[in-house]
Amino acid sequence: QNWLQSKYSAKKTKKMKDIEKELLAILDDIEGSGVFVASGENDFIMPGLKVKGVGEVGFPLNKSAAKSLIKVAKKAPFGKGSKTITDTSVRSAWEIDAKEISFGNKKWKKSLDNILKDVKIDLGIENRKVKANLYKLLVYEKGDFFLAHKDSEKEKGMFGTLVIGLPSEHSGGELLVRFDGQEEVIDFSEPASQYEMPYAAFYADCEHEVKPVTSGYRVNLVYNLVQKAGNKIYSPQFSDQVEDLMGLIKSMESSFDSKPKAILLNHQYTPTNFSLSQLKHHDWPRAQTLLEAADKAGYFARLGLLTHYMMGDLE
Repeated sequence: QNWLQSKYSAKKTKKMKDIEKELLAILDDIEGSGVFVASGENDFIMPGLKVKGVGEVGFPLNKSAAKSLIKVAKKAPFGKGSKTITDTSVRSAWEIDAKEISFGNKKWKKSLDNILKDVKIDLGIENRKVKANLYKLLVYEKGDFFLAHKDSEKEKGMFGTLVIGLPSEHSGGELLVRFDGQEEVIDFSEPASQYEMPYAAFYADCEHEVKPVTSGYRVNLVYNLVQKAGNKIYSPQFSDQVEDLMGLIKSMESSFDSKPKAILLNHQYTPTNFSLSQLKHHDWPRAQTLLEAADKAGYFARLGLLTHYMMGDLE
């Protein structure tokens, strides 16, 4: 009798694993309309960029102007855990804070709004209210770089980063952005040398790096992409997947006795910026679809923030 029970239990477990795999496969097929990194080029207009201690900066940037910017800049630090440190073996670049910068050309805001509009479409968030807050002006000279890293949350509602390249002849300094096994390479050097304005926007938890600049000066404006509160959430149109998931959830009923099921999302979130309206990329339609399916199946399902703790003696 024990042998029969054991055999039945193993068969039941195997069937449950098949159901779970099928459920995850359906979710994997659900994709948002956007990508994890958006890039492009816009026609350049003179921003009337004014820097404290330098004055108005002309473009394309020449060597003398670049040196003037570096003179009033400081070495760019980076976040490591809860600390901000400066280590030129990890990051070598110059930065100027947003509070030291202003724009004299009123048309600059319109140009920025046009970039933001394109970015929202490419990222698949055109129905969300998003603003771009200036963070830093960065100058990379020959040999400067930034090793692979992820951006820290710099203000409430921040979900991504926008980098705009200003006309300045240089080579190298490619931006590499990675997420979920994919990699995109964005090279600002050619458009920046052709009097155009390249840009790249990506989600904050995407790993990215800047390759060493081999000549000239790579000059960028960096903005924090922030989602405004009170956005309307539109339900994704995945009715077939909802019906399939509902059936699978009902067939898993016996496995809910001891503990609930948890499905991990792709992106990483902080407690401050974690809500259904702030889910990124494919996470949003997948979560929406799964929550709807669970509700129709008669089960309680909610978003939860998972923190993984590791404890023990250091070796």
